[in-house]
Amino acid sequence: MVSIGLENGEFIVLLVNSLSVWGKKRDRSVAIQDIRFSSDNRLLAVGSVECAVDFYDLTLGPSLNRIGYCKDIPGFVIQLDFSADSKYIEVSTGSYKRQVHEVPSGKIVTEQALIDRITWATWTSVLGDEVLGIWPRNAEKADVNCACVSHAGLNVVTGDDFGLVKLFDFPCSEKFAKHKRYFGHSAHVTNIRFSYDDKYVISVGGNDLCSFGDASDGPPHSSDKKHTLISHANISEIIVFYVRILKCLGDTVCRSFPPKCSYAYMVLNVHLKLYAISFLLYLSIFLHFVHKCQIYPLTKCSSC
Repeated sequence: MVSIGLENGEFIVLLVNSLSVWGKKRDRSVAIQDIRFSSDNRLLAVGSVECAVDFYDLTLGPSLNRIGYCKDIPGFVIQLDFSADSKYIEVSTGSYKRQVHEVPSGKIVTEQALIDRITWATWTSVLGDEVLGIWPRNAEKADVNCACVSHAGLNVVTGDDFGLVKLFDFPCSEKFAKHKRYFGHSAHVTNIRFSYDDKYVISVGGNDLCSFGDASDGPPHSSDKKHTLISHANISEIIVFYVRILKCLGDTVCRSFPPKCSYAYMVLNVHLKLYAISFLLYLSIFLHFVHKCQIYPLTKCSSC
């Protein structure tokens, strides 16, 4: 199954094979921020802007009966993670506090010794001592948007407001930890995940409306040819991509004004395209000299 949260507070559960709707429910009136299946696939946790996490029992069928919810959450939900035994859930909030709750009662867990003994099935929180090192110097709290620990538990990858994807060792408890940086997004990165086998990382952008991913055949060694974001083989593809964006921009500018102004803005459109050609020329020259810019090589960060 796959579940999708909507801005109106509704969420939908689909069957993966057919993408048909298995069930849907709406108990909140605000946007769903995160949604997560439990480790045993029995429960579905739905976190919303309403400072709440609701639990639904999937074994009861498509009616999606709510069997509990978390209370006393000091801010809207940003990330959810179940424990390996599905008895606890970790809630990261917009007030940048991390809390642990019992499932499905929603009772908050305050005993630190108990929290330290919990094994988490996933880790997508940007908060906690385990990921303290992902925060750059002079960073504001909202600068790092998302994180994901690999299934092997060796690395954590993050996305931030600067369009960067960063790869760290995990745990990452040392401030300003060493990492590898990868470029691709032009705007903030809103979410990021490892694939099931840790061979891929998929990142989703915000304003650039793009999703990026890449694979690695293994750890890059000094004698190997390094993975590159830009290679001679795909320069033409990137140029075509930018041409399409700029053409769309120019056409949109012309369509945005009345017909009587069409001549003046047709001239503006021509100027835009001339600037685009100059930009692409400089870009193509620059890309020929880029050999060390890597994209998502999924290797242990201690080699950097």
